[in-house]
Amino acid sequence: MKLKKITIQNLQSFREPTTIEFPDVGKKENIFLIGGVTGAGKTTLADAVIMCLHGAEKRKVLSNINREEKKKGNRDVDIRLVIETDGGDELHLHRCWRDEGNKKERFRERHYTQHLDVYKNGENIAAGKRDILQDYINSLIPREAAEFFFFIKDQIRKIEMDDSGDKIKDSLDSVLGIWHILQLRDDLESSRLMERLTDFEDVAGVDVDLKRTEISERRLTLKKTEKEKTKVEKHLKKVQSEGEEAKKKLSRKYSEFDEKFAIEVHDRGEKKGELTAKKKQKQEQIESIIENHLPLAPAAELFPPLVEKLEAGEDSKVYTTLYDMSEQLSESIVSAIDGKVPPGEDSIPTELRDELKDEILKVLREKCRASVSRNIGAIFQEKDKRQICGRIEEFQRSGVSELEKLIEDRNRLADEIALVEESPTEGISKKEQDIYSELKSIAEESENQMHLLRSEQNTLDIRIKDISENITELENELNELSEKQKISDKKKALIREKESISALLEDFVGKIRNSKINMLRENTFNMFHSLFRDSDSISDLQIDEDSFRITLTDQHHQQIGISSLSDGEREIFAFSLLWGLTRISELNLPVIFDAPLEQLDENYRDKIVSSYFPEAADQVVIISSNTAVDEKAFSTLKPFLCGWGLLDRDQNTLKTNYFWEK
Repeated sequence: MKLKKITIQNLQSFREPTTIEFPDVGKKENIFLIGGVTGAGKTTLADAVIMCLHGAEKRKVLSNINREEKKKGNRDVDIRLVIETDGGDELHLHRCWRDEGNKKERFRERHYTQHLDVYKNGENIAAGKRDILQDYINSLIPREAAEFFFFIKDQIRKIEMDDSGDKIKDSLDSVLGIWHILQLRDDLESSRLMERLTDFEDVAGVDVDLKRTEISERRLTLKKTEKEKTKVEKHLKKVQSEGEEAKKKLSRKYSEFDEKFAIEVHDRGEKKGELTAKKKQKQEQIESIIENHLPLAPAAELFPPLVEKLEAGEDSKVYTTLYDMSEQLSESIVSAIDGKVPPGEDSIPTELRDELKDEILKVLREKCRASVSRNIGAIFQEKDKRQICGRIEEFQRSGVSELEKLIEDRNRLADEIALVEESPTEGISKKEQDIYSELKSIAEESENQMHLLRSEQNTLDIRIKDISENITELENELNELSEKQKISDKKKALIREKESISALLEDFVGKIRNSKINMLRENTFNMFHSLFRDSDSISDLQIDEDSFRITLTDQHHQQIGISSLSDGEREIFAFSLLWGLTRISELNLPVIFDAPLEQLDENYRDKIVSSYFPEAADQVVIISSNTAVDEKAFSTLKPFLCGWGLLDRDQNTLKTNYFWEK
């Protein structure tokens, strides 16, 4: 890549648009020398190249605006750079910063906006899409590598003062493009994490197997239910057949019976139904008395003294009376409980009966004793008294005394029903009646069974439908789960692949670094050995493969730290390291030296000028004062110069002469 032209406006000393054209380089004449006094814009020129290529923060731009223009409120900065790629394409880069706020209002930094346009062979590519354009520029000139090809003073100082190895590692990663590999690794790792965190359902094969097992079990249940339904249907057909056969026999055998028989049978049926209804009513009355009144009704005759006390308003004597009656009351309660034991079951054993009576007596007396000492009137309000008296009257009217008569009536009705069922019919023998009754019973029973079986059949149909729908739902869930498993397997495979690629990239980066460390060590040492004044005192240069810390070894095999060198020697080391970095890089970029040689004595300057600059790159730009590149250095460089000029701050131009030339 070659620099062709740069135009700078409103940046430091470059108030008006200032254009500097870089002459074409030859195989030997590859150095362009630019001179300038202090404040002429030498460092600004080098900075502008990087700013146009890779941009700059708002505050840096604002702090470097031309002072006179800034006083006028003009904060618009323009930089235009023309470069030629190795492929022969001509790129025009235009980067500017504009104040897009209201000019009448106070300036706000958030309104200060950066714009970038790139023209390739005259055609505007991706107009206004700065992120895309920046990626394109970074692919040609990596941001991290640019600072090691454009040797601005601040960058050289950082390398000079680094004694930890961090800068060496960063430099190596930059010129080798390792940062891009590491970025790819980090992107893969971030992508892998995102695969796990976003919309990722880890479905294992066991989940699918469990769902299949569940479906199989439901299908077995369905098959069993269908068999059960088939069995019910067969039974239904059998019962229906038996009922129809009984009806046919009834119709065939007893069709000659006269209407009198039919009426008599009908009347007997009605009488039986009437007696059965009465019997049911008596039974319900018996059950009601037993359920609601039997336990306490026998004690109702003990309550009149309590009622008298309550009606007389002697509330405080109620519990005293209860206490006196507690033994009779407990005996009545136990007797009532014992009387409710169902027929056929044993009565309460004597010892258990006595124990129960003692417990009830104890509770009653404790309750009465505790209550006598209290103000009963506060507890028994008028409504409470009415309720108690009403309840006692209800017990007295409970009809327990009628229970025995009700039971007798129920038993009598049962006997009458039996007589109706057994009474002979006039004109029909007992045997014929029995046959008729049996056939009638079969027909009626078949109807009842058919009703029950059809109900069971309907229930089974509903169950079969529910199971079938459930199986369909499970199959849909299985299909969905299978699809999720496929996606899950793909994602897990992708995650494993990304992990594998990340590990491979990490290993690849390590191998690249290790393979290039020896090349960097060799190139850096050779240049340092050739430039260093007392070269015989340095026998070796080592770069630690883990920390990247560089150490020198003297002829006595003693290690020398870079920080222990003098200022000039550290600058020589920085030049040597930059030389080594450019040698191992595959990037063909121009090299810019901003104010080199200022800390070096004449001997070091001669070596740098004669041995270093001409071989630094295919295109070398040196920006210097008249003290760094003096007449002697200029004379040494002249055979390698493709052009030279002098920055004129007042006229904002580059003159085609050097300091002492007319």
